[in-house]
Amino acid sequence: MATLAKNNSHQPIGDYIDLCHHYYAVATFSTSGLEKQVQSFKRSLRQSGRTNPRLFISSHRPAPDRPSAAVVKVRDVMANCRKDSAYSDVVRKSILVTMYAEWDENFRQRVADSIGASTKDNVYCDVIGDIRYIRNWIVHRQSRPDYRLKKLKVIQWDLVEDEPMNITGDMFEHLMECINEQFHVFNPKEKEDAELLATAKKDAVF
Repeated sequence: MATLAKNNSHQPIGDYIDLCHHYYAVATFSTSGLEKQVQSFKRSLRQSGRTNPRLFISSHRPAPDRPSAAVVKVRDVMANCRKDSAYSDVVRKSILVTMYAEWDENFRQRVADSIGASTKDNVYCDVIGDIRYIRNWIVHRQSRPDYRLKKLKVIQWDLVEDEPMNITGDMFEHLMECINEQFHVFNPKEKEDAELLATAKKDAVF
């Protein structure tokens, strides 16, 4: 199976940030391709003279025994392909959810091992905590932030509680800047400072 992740046990944080760079490349190239597609559709409409034809999408030539995988209206697709519109929002949200899954299922334990934490649950990171909140809103609340919006520590997006969020290109770039510049892990459960531990449990969100 194809993978972008490295597996260097000596620098798991660097490997995770590197993986996020690849995901950002996926988002950038995918969304720029969507925007370019709008011009292609405009030319096709002018040449065909049709107002809003159907677009048959498939990896093969449609046949009676094997129809197209999808059929959509061209103007609907054009609207959704524009900059920071629905399709690019889907791409960025999908990648953000994947970023968190990679951290929680793979890298968090590797980081725990590298810093001497007893379990991955003892590894905290404010940037990942923010991503976790946003991921949960996407997956469980139809992209609507809840009261935890006030708990974001690093990612500063202009969001409104209970209002659907659309992740724009600028917002995703800010996310990457946070990952690049403020990715710090800590291990409060292994310290004797009870006050720090209580604060971490309450605010770091893991």
